[in-house]
Amino acid sequence: MEENIDFTGWLTGIRPKLLRLARSIIRDRSAAEDVVQDTLIKIWDAHRQGSIRELSSYASRAVWINALKYRVRRKSWVPLEPEQFENESVRSEPESDLSPGELEEALSGLPVIQQSVLRLRYYSGLSFKEIGISLGISMNTAASRSRYALEKLRETFQEKVR
Repeated sequence: MEENIDFTGWLTGIRPKLLRLARSIIRDRSAAEDVVQDTLIKIWDAHRQGSIRELSSYASRAVWINALKYRVRRKSWVPLEPEQFENESVRSEPESDLSPGELEEALSGLPVIQQSVLRLRYYSGLSFKEIGISLGISMNTAASRSRYALEKLRETFQEKVR
């Protein structure tokens, strides 16, 4: 552990490097600054608790990971303009030959936790973050369980079609 480090002096020296790293991943200056700032706040808290051994390496890795997470979140969110809802190619409900009973039967074949995630996501309209909070799991775990459940449902329905 780096003892008695002058955090302000260290920060002055490494912040430009961290900004370049984040900007190379995100390609947006203001978003990169936000990511670096949020990461440095968390690093400061962890440093005060004494849980960081090599501060510079830790900071670079943390900014790299947080910038990648930011980029993934930004790419997965695409806002739609109101005019796009009127377009015939965007449907409010997917076409389906399934009856509600068949869907419920297929859902009941899933593990309970996957059923819960799907029901909260699609019946209640909760985000993965909200689902994670309500079930006491991480947002990423909620998303993974949803993905696995949907894959199982697709397999189930493909087998019925055959």
